[in-house]
Amino acid sequence: MTPPYVTVYQISADQAYSSFADLVKLVPVAFGVVFLALSLILTLGRTRLHWKKLPWLIPICLCAFGLFSLCVLAPRSLRQDSDALSAYRKGDYQMVEGTVADFDPMPYEGHKNECFSVLDKRFCYSDYAIRPGFRNTASHGGPISSGLQVRIAYKATPERNMILRLEIDKDQAASVR
Repeated sequence: MTPPYVTVYQISADQAYSSFADLVKLVPVAFGVVFLALSLILTLGRTRLHWKKLPWLIPICLCAFGLFSLCVLAPRSLRQDSDALSAYRKGDYQMVEGTVADFDPMPYEGHKNECFSVLDKRFCYSDYAIRPGFRNTASHGGPISSGLQVRIAYKATPERNMILRLEIDKDQAASVR
């Protein structure tokens, strides 16, 4: 008999489209614009300092990198988020149910993925990765532990098995929290 489950994670539009990492991509653009403005003021302004010929390469490179990240990398991550949420809403995912095995937790400091297996499916994630899907490691309060009974809705991608919904045994959920 299948144990009753409680949902501890489900992908949603709130988390799929907003990320602090998207705002960080604006930093190079902001620095580049400030440095370009300072260069123009010092070059064209009345203040003639001995270092008026600031290198134009640095601010231009900062602006270019920032614009590249906004125009190329940000849409890519938004597309991944959108695809994951769309797959979940359409039911375009697989399910696996079983006991967590081969649990390899991430240390509190990070620097490696937390991984586990359920039957023949392997799942890896990290709090520090900016990707859609479940990524709450045990060292930072996540619910996964060895021997836990789980049911997982996941989308298989070429890079990994992305967890779209995570349910744990209701009886074990009390001991996890």
